[in-house]
Amino acid sequence: MVNRRLKKVTAVFLAVCMSFCMSACGTKANYTKEADTPGYKSGNLLDGISADRAEEIDMDDKFIMASTEFAIHLFKESALSEVRSGKNVMISPESIQLALSMTANGANGNTLAQMENVLCNGLTLDELNRYNFSLMNKQMNEAEVEIAVANSLWIKDAEGSIKVKDSFLKADKTYYNADAFLEPFDESTMDAINTWVFDNTNGMVRDILDRIDEDAIMYLINAIAFEGEWEEQYKDFRIHENTDFHNADGSISKVNILRSDESYYMYDENSKAFIKPYKGGRYGFMAILPNEGVTVEDYIVGMTTESFMSLYNSRNYDVDVLAGIPEFSYDYNYLVNDTLIALGMSDAFDEEKADFTNMGEIRDNIYINRVLHKTHIEVDRNGTKAAAATVVEMDKETCMQNTQVEEIVLDRPFIYAIVDIQTGLPIFLGVVNDL
Repeated sequence: MVNRRLKKVTAVFLAVCMSFCMSACGTKANYTKEADTPGYKSGNLLDGISADRAEEIDMDDKFIMASTEFAIHLFKESALSEVRSGKNVMISPESIQLALSMTANGANGNTLAQMENVLCNGLTLDELNRYNFSLMNKQMNEAEVEIAVANSLWIKDAEGSIKVKDSFLKADKTYYNADAFLEPFDESTMDAINTWVFDNTNGMVRDILDRIDEDAIMYLINAIAFEGEWEEQYKDFRIHENTDFHNADGSISKVNILRSDESYYMYDENSKAFIKPYKGGRYGFMAILPNEGVTVEDYIVGMTTESFMSLYNSRNYDVDVLAGIPEFSYDYNYLVNDTLIALGMSDAFDEEKADFTNMGEIRDNIYINRVLHKTHIEVDRNGTKAAAATVVEMDKETCMQNTQVEEIVLDRPFIYAIVDIQTGLPIFLGVVNDL
């Protein structure tokens, strides 16, 4: 294999963030940023390329199970090493899936087959595109919580850069409503992308890029944002200040614990859990507290799609939960390469085997070089705000009646998810180890 030092590197970055700037999917996108917003350049790459009409389809069990399978596998592979070192973790499986789905629309051959196997779990990419289109529309039409999705393509405007195929652009425009910008790929482009990410994560994710590689050719950016108020707000007397939280390393932190009565009680042989709904009742904060003697690491090792869904489906409305949630906030960064390779997406990262010929025409082969994931979460007495950014860098080869009461106080390491209560589909998954 040719020494990479002898290669010119070309990069495609795919950034997944949490955001509020995507208009309804399937409509004609705006491909220039309004003049009153600094930092965005205009481009006409998609002029004359119109989106096909995409129809919404139901979020059936096939899609829910496929997405949950990807979420749990991704979480296990990404979280374990971090948890072992006592770190807090949070990923957005949905955000990563949307970003990689956009990228997969440019894949071909065995590269596409592997990406479909990891992302789709039995679905085709065409099916996943249609499900993702429907999921984004449903989320952005939610009245009581704010969930928004934004997508954009940033293409290098220079001789010798990739000639992007209309079919690839059309797919990402039809299903993901991707805006497109032609850029010089200098420092001004880095500022523009960072501004776009900051704006579209409601200020929660900063400086996703620290440089523009001299041979970068494209950035594909997907953004999702979540903001939800609790359905039942906390009264002052239910906020227990200066309470002990027992960190994974044995130290104790003083935190505010939010106490409430909840009715979504769940359990399995290794844990007890509950869901605290957000306003509107469609989405909720699902907290899983491993039993005494079971570490968070032990619990995650044993997690499967089936065990997660079984726990979720064990909801018992005849049990009251005296729940306690700590107020917390943190940021998280993770390199996802090894996780995706371990899940079976190896060819996409191989500079010789990768096949992204459906993305565009370029003299040399392109492949995924890095997948970076960055998240932010705030949980307090008012509700939850969360944001995520994932950067996938692709290089070019040169050359009812209550009968029981349970108490679940999250005063030691725990696992959590922000879930669709109707389906159990996790939008975010995380671990709190240290406050």
